[in-house]
This record gives sequence, C-alpha cells and structure tokens, in this order.
Amino acid sequence: ITSLNSQINTAQNEVNQAQSDYDKALNDYNSIMSPLDQAKKNLADFEAKYTTDLNRLETGSKGYFDSIGVGASTDRIFDKNSSNAAKAGLASYTNMGQKDDATSLENMQASIAYLKECNEIRKKEGLSELKVSAWLMAVAQANANHAKTNIGHAGVYATGENLAWGYGEANTSGSPYRGWYDEEKAEYLAGNHKFSDTGHYQNIVEKQYTVTGFAVGTNGQFSTAHCQEFLDEVTDVNHEVQMTVSEFEQSFNSYYNNLKSVDSQHKALQDALKNASS
Repeated sequence: ITSLNSQINTAQNEVNQAQSDYDKALNDYNSIMSPLDQAKKNLADFEAKYTTDLNRLETGSKGYFDSIGVGASTDRIFDKNSSNAAKAGLASYTNMGQKDDATSLENMQASIAYLKECNEIRKKEGLSELKVSAWLMAVAQANANHAKTNIGHAGVYATGENLAWGYGEANTSGSPYRGWYDEEKAEYLAGNHKFSDTGHYQNIVEKQYTVTGFAVGTNGQFSTAHCQEFLDEVTDVNHEVQMTVSEFEQSFNSYYNNLKSVDSQHKALQDALKNASS
C-alpha cells in the first residue's frame, strides 16, 4: 500500500507537470501567433458574435421592423411576388435598404424630424399628437418610392395620404408643411374647403386620425419625395407596434447607432486584416 501510494503521488506530480507544460506551450503559441493569424482570428470571432447585426446592415428598414417584431406584416408591403397585383406593383419600386431608397436607414432616420413637426402643428391646433404606426411607416416608404418616379398617389392602401415633391428639410422654409399646412390653411380659412385644393391641410388637422407614418425618398426623378400616411386606427394587421414619436425616435436611434457601431468595428477589423496581409 505504501509503495502504491508513492506511485500515485509520483503519477499526480507528473500530471501536474504535464498540465503546467501544456499551459505554458499554449501561452507561448498564442504569444507568437503571427499578426496575420491574430487578425484573422479577431475578425472571425467578431463576425460570429455579431452575425445578426452584420446581416441587418444591408436590410434597411426591414431589419428594424424585424427587431421590433412586426416583420410578418411589413414584409407583405414590400413583397414583389404578392398575389395581389396592385401590391406587388407598388412593392416593385422599392430597393430595400439601398441608398436614396425610402427604406434606407438614413432616410428612415430623417423622417423623425417631420413626424415631430407634424405633432407640433397639431398641438398648436389644440389637437392630440399622432402616434407612429410601424405598419404605416412601411406603407409610407413604399408610396414614397413610388412617388420618386410618379407624380400621383398609387392608391393601393386605404389611408389618408399627403405627397410632396421637391421640398426640403423639416422645420425650415423648405419643409413640405409649408405647402401642406401653411399655404393650404390660408386657403381653407379664406373659404376654399375643397379637398382637392386643401386636402393636405385637412389630413394634418383631422381630429379622427390617431396614427401616422412618414417616409423620405431622395434623389428621385422629381427630386426628394415626401410621403405621410394617416389613419384613425390600423385594422387587419396581425403584427403592429405603435409608439409616441419620442418612443420611436429612441427605439430607432438605439437600433441605428448600434448597427453603425458594429459596422465601424467590423471595418476596422477588416482593415487590420488587410494591413496584416500586406
């Protein structure tokens, strides 16, 4: 027994020494890993960790809608193979997530300022503020893309809709609200209540409307196209999220800034790999 215990102790010491040797060898290997191997590993580890975010960088508004759980309903708006010919036709004008498309994250972010301006107008008129409907945001994007090459309403969805071409930034002399609201209100107060002449103003101040969506399509055939949708309620939509403008701004900017951060880090790691390869 004494002899066997001695052998056990000797064997355990050998195991401990082997583990120590292994740990040292691994540490030495990691410390002498070439800059190229290390750059490859860093990039691969990052891409594995942020696969979802990296994939969403190219999906524009679809990625955001998916992130808040409404993709099942908004995807149908952009379905170019829809069995409904009118909806498929409207969807054909969208290039999801591409530069200047209304679904680009940059243009979606730009829509927030117009949503704010609209609610400031409604507050001034003594009206309740409109909430942002995710479904109406998608409808507005589809219609804004259509408006980039067409002067007129597509008329696919039953909503109140304001369109404008060639206007500029929100809260400036070039804002579409200068025409939709300022000019048409003056005409309305002067006695012209024809919807064909003052309908944009009437949509903005309609008491029954509770939700809205806004989209901006840049560099279209007729310069920038602005589109705003209005409804009293969203019906027949299984997946819908509604937020105040402030809640939408916080939600979208959090999503957008996170993706921009991931994109920036990813590009830095790609550059590091390129430099190491050189």
